[in-house]
Amino acid sequence: MSFFAELKRRNVVRVGIAYVLIAWVLLQAADFGLDLIDAPNWVIQALFLVAAIGLPAVLIFSWIFEMTPEGLKLDREVDRGQSVTPETKRRLDRVIIGVLVLVIALLAGERFLPRPEPTTTPPSADPPQVSHSEPAQSIAVLPFLNMSADPDNEYFSDGVAEEVLNALARIPDLKVAARTSAFSFKNSAQPVSQIAAALGVEHVLEGSVRKAGNQVRITAQLVQAGDGFRLWSETYDRQLDDIFRIQDDIAQNIAEALKVTLDLPSSLNERENETDSLEAYELYLQGMGLWHQRSAASLLSAIAAFEAAIELDPEFSRAWSGLALTWSVLPGYTDTPLSLASEKALEAANRALALDPDNVEARLGLASEKMNAGNRQEALRLYDEVIQLQPSLATAWQWRGRALAREGRIEDALASYERAMSLDPRSRIIPYNTAWWHEAAGNTDRARALVSSLLASAPDFPEALVFALTLAVKDGACQDVPQLTSRLEALLGKQQDASPTYRDYCEKSDPGLWAEARDRLVSWGATRAVADPNHPTLSYPPDVLIMLVDRGDHEAAEGLLKDLPHEGPFSDYWRAGRSSDAWNDFVCRPGVQAWMAREQVEFPLQPETCD
Repeated sequence: MSFFAELKRRNVVRVGIAYVLIAWVLLQAADFGLDLIDAPNWVIQALFLVAAIGLPAVLIFSWIFEMTPEGLKLDREVDRGQSVTPETKRRLDRVIIGVLVLVIALLAGERFLPRPEPTTTPPSADPPQVSHSEPAQSIAVLPFLNMSADPDNEYFSDGVAEEVLNALARIPDLKVAARTSAFSFKNSAQPVSQIAAALGVEHVLEGSVRKAGNQVRITAQLVQAGDGFRLWSETYDRQLDDIFRIQDDIAQNIAEALKVTLDLPSSLNERENETDSLEAYELYLQGMGLWHQRSAASLLSAIAAFEAAIELDPEFSRAWSGLALTWSVLPGYTDTPLSLASEKALEAANRALALDPDNVEARLGLASEKMNAGNRQEALRLYDEVIQLQPSLATAWQWRGRALAREGRIEDALASYERAMSLDPRSRIIPYNTAWWHEAAGNTDRARALVSSLLASAPDFPEALVFALTLAVKDGACQDVPQLTSRLEALLGKQQDASPTYRDYCEKSDPGLWAEARDRLVSWGATRAVADPNHPTLSYPPDVLIMLVDRGDHEAAEGLLKDLPHEGPFSDYWRAGRSSDAWNDFVCRPGVQAWMAREQVEFPLQPETCD
């Protein structure tokens, strides 16, 4: 008898088919169940391996043995006239048909019934009121290496990378890491895979710029972060007067390599509102870099850089929008009157929009001023409009979060802040503001983790240290106060030592020293002179108010209210409605209620009923 005839006689083929079908059904059931407990992928892989190894064993077993009425016997010991293989064949056929019916049912169920999400899947960070879901593809544009002999060309090479980043950031189906985060890896020796992991992206664009006279050579390559595989590369040799077209060409090629649709509000090939002055362009880049640093000194320097760019080219719309953004945030870091800053910001934003109606930074500055003027609904509309035009603009998500918080939509606000952080994880100001609102909402662990991470990545960021000092005094963590005050004083170049004041107030060990420290803090709460080396304060007015309230000094805190601005950026800190009994008791004081009514200040965001 031939080999194939023996296979048929011994039912080896039927046994194999039945085994495969039954194994598939069992593995599908196991996969479904393990998903419910969020089992690791290697468990599923191990089960498939065991099933695959079992198939040869089952086939060999069915060749050697035969099931008889007397039990399992070797095939060679069974009399062919007494063999029950025909009956076994019929039984196997019925088994195969039954399992096939079950397979069809499972396939239909998998198609029409959703697979359960793992129990540890984190909640989506997308704001519920905005339809932009997290893009499936992501990229970080690293600063291009300056290969020119002149180190002054650094801004030019950075500018090439930034323009490509800006163009890609307008693509709805592409998540683009923000400039501040991507450029924090400038001159880094870390592998691409580590940089991509830190930025939360799947692709990295890197390149170099060699500039000589009026010629420029730009090389760019797109790397897949997971395996370091180069997906695309190109070299461009151009005249410098065609620089913006070079940037557009690079963006177009990258978009094609990533298989996404380039959908910009205006043609990339038409740069009617760009500057022809490379010097003005480099000043603009300097200004934006200073704006991102978020300190009193850097913001004032940013204004000077933008104004210098405008002097060189009054038609340069982005220099005007950069000026608008800087004036919008300046009152939060200096004693600049809100009315003056708003006037300057609106003037610059309107000028930028007159030159370029699609300027998203100008729209962002305009939205900020709507927010400062109390028109939160219009501000939210403008923020959503900006996000539609440039979904990867982290500042738009951040400022949208502030507007949502002021509306009392704390959870939505935190989601918007977290989305901003996912786009710009290396930012200074975004984690700071996210931490502040988490603390205000009672999410203290998240707030402290963000502050700790921020201080690790940006130890020279004054605002993070100010917030850490506020939390230390508020929580009574007095052992941390000397180190924090020492770092702040060194960083800000303070001429007076304020450490004893914060220490004495926090410890309360000496009633006399504590009262003196409290009075000094109240007097310091009337100013925003943190950046002034000649003033001892290490806290902004809202920080002092928070310390006083949470330490139980409600009378002193009430006296400070008259000096705390209730409009503009600082009103956020007043209206947060911090989730603590001490804060709730303070809000319900008759004097505070009377002050709020007299000044027409809106109630804190957390609902309160005062007896």
